Amino acid sequence: MSDLHFPLEHVAVAGKGAGASPARITVSELRPTSFVQVGAWPETNELVASELAAVMGVEAPKAYCDARHVDERSLMLTAPGRYLAVSNRPGLHAELAARFKPEEACVTDLSHARAGVRVEGDPVVEILQKGIAIDFHTSVFPHGKAAQASLEALSALVHRRDETVFDLYVFRGFGLSLWHWVTDAALEYGYRVGDPVG
Repeated sequence: MSDLHFPLEHVAVAGKGAGASPARITVSELRPTSFVQVGAWPETNELVASELAAVMGVEAPKAYCDARHVDERSLMLTAPGRYLAVSNRPGLHAELAARFKPEEACVTDLSHARAGVRVEGDPVVEILQKGIAIDFHTSVFPHGKAAQASLEALSALVHRRDETVFDLYVFRGFGLSLWHWVTDAALEYGYRVGDPVG
């Protein structure tokens, strides 16, 4: 695989910021080295979930829209039998592709195809609700949830890592649009750019 070039390197400069002071929001570019989609067949789903959990070192999500993470390793179930594995572990695609036979799962490397932003801070829900029609109350969307959602004209994968920490992923070509939307929405609370995550 060729070297990864992250799409927000030129704007996600740590230490920069804008808006109200002191800043209450931190915005950082997500830079995982591996973003892999694994599609299981109905009859192999249990096997695939078990193998993914072993490789990723996290419990396999059981229900649609569930996500599990340890440190910067995340495993999300985005549709029945469709898993997204996100990690800073190089070579994850090759490892998973070698582990599954075609009749067990389809493994696709999306590492060059996604851009991601982490948004964290006390008013993070208020910021996201400016553009995402999801009820983010913790009784409905607790940490460990992930869902595909519309954000303005973008399609974004939203992963709640903690009560005040969200990861947002979009197709790579929309990464700059996502960055501008998030930083604009955060202006009233003030934001600072954090170190890249990954």
